[in-house]
Amino acid sequence: MPINSVSIKARAGGNLIGVHFKEGRFVHIGDLLFTIDQRTVRAALNQAESEVAKQKALVEQAKAAVEKDEASLLQSKANLVRDLAQNRQAGKEADRYLDLSKQGAVSNEQAEQLRTTFLSTAAVVKSGEAAIKNAQAVINADKAIVRSAQAQHASARAGLENARVQLDYTSITAPISGRTGNLQVLLGNNVRPSEDVLVTINQISPIYVQFSVPQLQFAAVQQYGQVGELLATATRPNGKPLAQGGRVTFTDNAVDSTSGTVKVKAVFDNSTSQLWPGQYVDIVLTLTTLHDATVVPSQAVQNGQSGQFVWVLKADKTVHMQPVVTGPVVADSVTISSGLHPGELVVTDGQLQLTENSKVKVSEKEL
Repeated sequence: MPINSVSIKARAGGNLIGVHFKEGRFVHIGDLLFTIDQRTVRAALNQAESEVAKQKALVEQAKAAVEKDEASLLQSKANLVRDLAQNRQAGKEADRYLDLSKQGAVSNEQAEQLRTTFLSTAAVVKSGEAAIKNAQAVINADKAIVRSAQAQHASARAGLENARVQLDYTSITAPISGRTGNLQVLLGNNVRPSEDVLVTINQISPIYVQFSVPQLQFAAVQQYGQVGELLATATRPNGKPLAQGGRVTFTDNAVDSTSGTVKVKAVFDNSTSQLWPGQYVDIVLTLTTLHDATVVPSQAVQNGQSGQFVWVLKADKTVHMQPVVTGPVVADSVTISSGLHPGELVVTDGQLQLTENSKVKVSEKEL
């Protein structure tokens, strides 16, 4: 099974105008695979760019209005300072002439004239204060317009970014490196966004081989897996090796109750594509390696009342029943933990006819 498998779908709809790979061939991550007609998306992008420019101009216009009104406010405040000074001076003059008129030094008409001037400057001061309040209100309104224009500008920029993303979606690149499958949408057809699968890419180098281990043997897999790396070999159904150097990288966290097995995965380099997704293979899992082990054909080991034994051929062509302790069985061979010495010959056929010290004839084919 592939380590990664990706079904390629379009994010933008439209006519498929470009297929840039040959189906069934290997592609690298980032390679251009498909091109979708960009005209509609590009028109939307141009419109979004125009909208951004328009909203930016409105923001600048609103900011200029605020600056203008703030300048008017400063002028109004300066005028108020001037009018306050004039009003204070007019008040002093009015009070002084009022005292002089009471003393008969000036006429009542002169005192009344200065009183009128004082009242007139006071009215100007009130008008200036009102003008300042009004200018501040205008500035607050203009700042609200600026904030609204900035929000519209931000919305326009978001629309522009979305249009750019949509334009990027019209070019579809490979998200992983792998081998492409059958092309499912042909050139010139309309593509529906997020619906039509255009092609499937399978990563096959490296590749997983998934197999199951009977739960009775899984304890040994766990035991040796904790000591070191477990190696696997994939073979054809006829027993011939297909791929070597696999490494067990995954064991499931539960026993499948329907089959009594545990799912295991081994990863193979698969640089020459010996293994293929969906292919059936047999797996030989190497738990450990026995060095200098004594091995005999499995048919040489017999079961007796006292346990397992083999018939050992002595130098005089007679046989001796030798009890043995067996170890792991691999294919058609069994290891002997004790009871045999390297180089001893054992009988592999006709054991039922033998007794202790029976004379046997050894064929050259068996040797």
